[in-house]
Amino acid sequence: MSLYSDLASDALAILVEFGQPGTVQVQTGATFDPVTQINTPTYTTYPVSAYVGNYSGRVNEAGTLVQTSDRKLIVSAEGVALDPQMSCIVTVGGVAYASQNIKPVGGQGVNVVFIIQGRA
Repeated sequence: MSLYSDLASDALAILVEFGQPGTVQVQTGATFDPVTQINTPTYTTYPVSAYVGNYSGRVNEAGTLVQTSDRKLIVSAEGVALDPQMSCIVTVGGVAYASQNIKPVGGQGVNVVFIIQGRA
């Protein structure tokens, strides 16, 4: 096991203890309906543990304006096979958050956690 794999396991244990259970839905494709001419996205859902926090005194996060209703989501990366993209949806405590900004934390090809700016 590498250092980052150990850190991912530790992060998961901390988020299980202090966070809440949730899901990350990662868009994996789309289904086209020729009658309505609409693409309907398809998602893969992963169970995660997450901590929901507030932004304090920040105006923007990596160039994205932080609104007062935005939340900082710290999401466990363990068990998430696909990295969340900007189209992902994180659901924690019954609230669905659309991702506005995603920052993976880790190294050597192993993600430990994802810090996501979520907008309800």
